[in-house]
Amino acid sequence: MREFQRLGWTIPPLGIGTFAMGGTALAGGTQKGWPGVDPAEARRGMEVVLDGGIGLIDTADVYGAGHAEMELGDLLGARREKVLLATKFGKRMNEHTRERLPGDVVDADDVVAACEGSLRRLKTDRIDLYQLHINALDPAISDGIQAALERLVEDGKIRAYGWSTDSVACAETWTGSPRFGAVQMRLNVFDGVQDLLAMAEREGLAVLCREPLAQGILTGKYGASSQLAEGDVRKTKWNLTEGREARRLATYEALREWLTIGGRTPVQGALGWLMARSPNTLPIPGFKTEVQVRDILGALEHGPLPQQAMDEIAAIMAAHTDNHQDPS
Repeated sequence: MREFQRLGWTIPPLGIGTFAMGGTALAGGTQKGWPGVDPAEARRGMEVVLDGGIGLIDTADVYGAGHAEMELGDLLGARREKVLLATKFGKRMNEHTRERLPGDVVDADDVVAACEGSLRRLKTDRIDLYQLHINALDPAISDGIQAALERLVEDGKIRAYGWSTDSVACAETWTGSPRFGAVQMRLNVFDGVQDLLAMAEREGLAVLCREPLAQGILTGKYGASSQLAEGDVRKTKWNLTEGREARRLATYEALREWLTIGGRTPVQGALGWLMARSPNTLPIPGFKTEVQVRDILGALEHGPLPQQAMDEIAAIMAAHTDNHQDPS
């Protein structure tokens, strides 16, 4: 179990993300997100999540332009009390046209309106963790957003708030309030801002680890010939034959033996690495299918990687040129 004192949580060391559950939304004239997700299969996966011991579900209003929240709200029902519910705000969208809109939510009134929209779609009376979904902001703007979040706590609409950011400077501006309980940062075997992780440990913040599987590289499913569907959020970023992702695929092959130690799958090993990396981490892997959820749940049974595996993985990463920590 993980104890997050600022949040008052004692929960299993694993959450789940719902980005793929949102499918796609229109953005800049094209469909972007996770195409090809079978809604029925995604719902079956979430049913397993709700019955499987995961303590936190992370979503966002912009995932599928409200669709992920609506799907989740329909499924929760009486099981709402079994899980902690985290969502995010900050991106403008239109749920009716299922479209992401230009600009960010930075006005205090817009923050309140965004919260009301999420509460309605999630069919709940409060959000356990409400997170700003903008990586970096001027302090003059973020101070106003924090004031709005403090009022939402006082009104009982949220229990605590966090910031999805890889910026130490941004996160530090909110640490004066005990109601600021978490950062959501990119953290996996390849990525992570170590100064931000250290700050979170020092301040007692929960660290929700987004992209814990390096967007799929650490699943072992991809190779140089793999093709991504049109609209896939990774398609314009990945080049599996050269560049960063190609190097990561090669590094993954060197890591595989240690990630799969003790009968783990690659997914379970990557999540076990995060569990062992810090007492503050809470990985939130995404899923598309029930099979993927069951693989993820296996990480709870196996637990953190043993120290020998952690040491060997560190040595392998140090020996490869793609061991830089990329906060972008």
